[in-house]
Amino acid sequence: NVFILLLHIPEQNRYFIELRSLKNLLKSIKHEIPPDSFFKEEKVQLFSSHHFVALFSPSKILVMEIDDLDKLLIYESQEIVSLMVLNGNICTMNSSGIVTKLETQEKPSKAKNSSRLLECSPLLNPIISSYIIENRIHVVSNKSISSFTPDSPLDYESYEVEKPLTKGDIKKFGENRLMIFDRVSQTCSIWEADKPKNPSHQLCFGPSEYTVDVACDNSNLYSLTATGVVSVWKLRPNGRKYRDQLFTTYLNHCSRLLLTYPQKFVILTASEVHFVVFGTDSDTNGPSTRQV
Repeated sequence: NVFILLLHIPEQNRYFIELRSLKNLLKSIKHEIPPDSFFKEEKVQLFSSHHFVALFSPSKILVMEIDDLDKLLIYESQEIVSLMVLNGNICTMNSSGIVTKLETQEKPSKAKNSSRLLECSPLLNPIISSYIIENRIHVVSNKSISSFTPDSPLDYESYEVEKPLTKGDIKKFGENRLMIFDRVSQTCSIWEADKPKNPSHQLCFGPSEYTVDVACDNSNLYSLTATGVVSVWKLRPNGRKYRDQLFTTYLNHCSRLLLTYPQKFVILTASEVHFVVFGTDSDTNGPSTRQV
């Protein structure tokens, strides 16, 4: 019932975790990460599950319980690209496809060890990110997306991509689709789960609508531009798609689009978090918005 934000003040190199309630958007909990936890210039990423939230960078991993953010576990980072949860355990994957479990039985604030669980096929390397969807581990490399079960990491299937990938979040789209958006190539690709060879649909965004994020619900895609324009996309058979709705939020420097409930979004800008609610009734000229 909460979503989690990572806030950063670059001038002071300070990081905050903010928990916001989906039931009451005005209610939030802000927790500051201990000072100097990360080097000033390194990239820090956020990962969360039902029970914990983690920050990871090239130098270290910090893990905190959602119910008690003061309980902090610190791990050494060894070129990891992603965090994941396997059988209730916090695990990492590095660029070579090695998955390790982070040990959590020692006292808080002490550097932790890890143990290797599995290794995927070297043909998939180098891996740039990984995700778990429907009990399968999905890994992203420059030219493909591949998936396998934790019990059979060498038995994988691949989803081919037409343009090289630099980074992207794999998301489940409806019941039987996968989606990935790559910001550098400005391409969003969608695959049918039972037809992984080629994408069923692709959206290529032009320079005039530089897109920063794409979200989805069971049937629609929603894209967000840097200048705050949200588009609702409908997919049709044989690769066809069309823009069903478009509206302007008048926000600038947008960076992320999070779908909380159907037609309800959280839009992150460079300095603020905006909550937008809109309808898709055919008798309206566009969605109605509410910002908090």
